[in-house]
Amino acid sequence: FNNLFEEMRRAKEHKLKYTKERIDRLRYCVSELKTLFGIDSVLEPIDTPIWDVEEIPDYIVTVKDNEIFEKQSWRKVSGIAFNESQKDKEKNGRSDDFYERTLERMMDGVLESKWEDEVKKEIPVPECLTAKDPSKYTDEDIAVIESYKSKVEALKEEREKYKATLQAEIIETREALQRDITEFNDQLKDLELKKMQIECAILQERLMRVRAIQRHRSEVDGRQKIIRFTDDELIPATQEARKLAEECNSLEVVVAELKFRYDNLNKAEKRLEAKFRSEFADLKQPIVEHLLRHYKKRPRASRLITTSVTYLTEVARCVMASEKSDILPRECLDFLRGMDALDTMPRNLPSQININHWKTMCKLRRAKIEMETKVRCCAVEMAEAEQTLSFYQKTMQSAENIVACKKVSLENIEKSLTQLAEELEIQLVLKMGQIEVPLQGCPSDYENTVLVLREELLRVNDCIIETGKCKLAAMYKSMHLRKVVSQEEWQHARAKMVLDDLQQELKDVQKFKV
Repeated sequence: FNNLFEEMRRAKEHKLKYTKERIDRLRYCVSELKTLFGIDSVLEPIDTPIWDVEEIPDYIVTVKDNEIFEKQSWRKVSGIAFNESQKDKEKNGRSDDFYERTLERMMDGVLESKWEDEVKKEIPVPECLTAKDPSKYTDEDIAVIESYKSKVEALKEEREKYKATLQAEIIETREALQRDITEFNDQLKDLELKKMQIECAILQERLMRVRAIQRHRSEVDGRQKIIRFTDDELIPATQEARKLAEECNSLEVVVAELKFRYDNLNKAEKRLEAKFRSEFADLKQPIVEHLLRHYKKRPRASRLITTSVTYLTEVARCVMASEKSDILPRECLDFLRGMDALDTMPRNLPSQININHWKTMCKLRRAKIEMETKVRCCAVEMAEAEQTLSFYQKTMQSAENIVACKKVSLENIEKSLTQLAEELEIQLVLKMGQIEVPLQGCPSDYENTVLVLREELLRVNDCIIETGKCKLAAMYKSMHLRKVVSQEEWQHARAKMVLDDLQQELKDVQKFKV
């Protein structure tokens, strides 16, 4: 394009030169017609074309001081050389000017006189026409007059020819000037079209590169997003779920040990009741039953309702050792005082029961209460452990759900990245002008056009509208289905959580003895 532009610049320079010459020639011809023949030719006002300011590089290019690398000494040397060359030119000019001055003095500055200049000259009038009476003309005067008349007629004919030449030249110059202007404008249009095509190609290439860069950036961003998502969200969630699973396993071991201990304590409690009858084998059955009723008595005024493992353990120790503790609360102390009151031997006992029998029964009763307290303490520990295990299991389930959601999100990101890599873009250059052409009632309206039936256009528009309606209906249906599915999933999850809670409460109720 730079070569084309430079060629067009030289063509414009050439055209401007010839256009200026033609305009000057037109003005000269008009002036000649008016001066010699008194004819006012109608000449449209024509401005001499010149270069615009924006077309002159010297006017639009700005040179800064820091862009000049020549030294000042070089400027001084060049200035001295320029002055010397000017002096030499002046000297040579004086010596060469003799030829021009001589030519100007002898032949008006030209080597050959022009026909136009000869036509402009007037024929000198003979002296006899102005100084003599026509009756006194001699044959010589008559011959001179005849020669003068013939010259005048010839000059008149030459001037008519000159006038016709000037008029014809004006017409031809106008046509040539208009033709040159039209041709140059056509060349400019072709150059502008070529420029548009080149810019279009450059922009297309730039668009392809920008799209390639954007595609590469999207792939890099997608990979970085996967790495960040994996490091910041998936790995911590997986580690948290694994940690909760390990804690659940350890809690399950603890719960199993507590269950085993609880079963052993229940068995030991049953053995104590069997041991009670063996301790009083020398007594009769009614007496043993009477002692068994006292054996099953417990303090009534102050029942042991605490659920603290520490307090229950301390109460069991104090019951067996018949001691008091400063760390126990008031209800536990009341319970111990009630136990001491039960140890007091009543007066209405049968005579077969002596003091030794009563002490043995009290000792067995305290052992029984100690074992019941230990069983209760173990049950409390087991209930707390199971409750903690249930909480950790729910937390672990939630963490596993979060990990599953994170994995699904990661798979979606990877799928979108794979889809981006598989879906290649192809840039196509479509022809412009495929639009409805405005009609002006001329046959030229149908040039470079394709006639399409109105029914076909209406049919295509109807198909587009129907397709759009179907798409909107499908979108609304899909949105409604997603809402219904989400609501059903929420209700199912809620019902499942309620079922788990009820099953856990049922297990807790079954484990406690009333």
